[in-house]
Amino acid sequence: MKIVNCFSHLGGHEIMLAHRPQELAEITLAVRAVNEECKIKLCAEKGRRAFGRNTWSPKAINSAIASAMTWAGWQPRVAKDGKQTDFHKNRVDVEVQFGKYSFFAYDLTKHRTNFAGGKLVAAVEIVPAASLAVQINSGPPNFPGCVRHLTDVTNSWAVPVLLLGITDDAADDPAVDILKLQAA
Repeated sequence: MKIVNCFSHLGGHEIMLAHRPQELAEITLAVRAVNEECKIKLCAEKGRRAFGRNTWSPKAINSAIASAMTWAGWQPRVAKDGKQTDFHKNRVDVEVQFGKYSFFAYDLTKHRTNFAGGKLVAAVEIVPAASLAVQINSGPPNFPGCVRHLTDVTNSWAVPVLLLGITDDAADDPAVDILKLQAA
């Protein structure tokens, strides 16, 4: 997989570049670890373009990213209220969201709680780019929708967030280097 979209909400990208470049590099490598082996879910929905073909498995994508993140020293974190963050390291939370769209908003509430408690300097959300979202049958969020959500409710989500849209290497979307890119 490759990162093709980057959106900085309240300076999330800039904070990561200036204060957490190693963690940003590790996140990039974890995304690159996802390959065609994760395209294993047979589409059984008649009427879909992918009917009868293998589509991207959200569980397999999450597992590939989790393996790379764990190898780099990232760990899940469970708060006192029982809410779990996918990965945490050096006051950065990372959520990989390939489930239902509603879970993106739920992730933001976790980030807000951790940020308000001083446990977080920035959060990173990894979501499918529009070109990948149409290849996943689970109804995942997509990058443009998540940008709209963040910008529509800016005052509610007063947390620095770096939103990354990823897609498969075969897509025509050009990759972006988030270690150099100035986010939109």
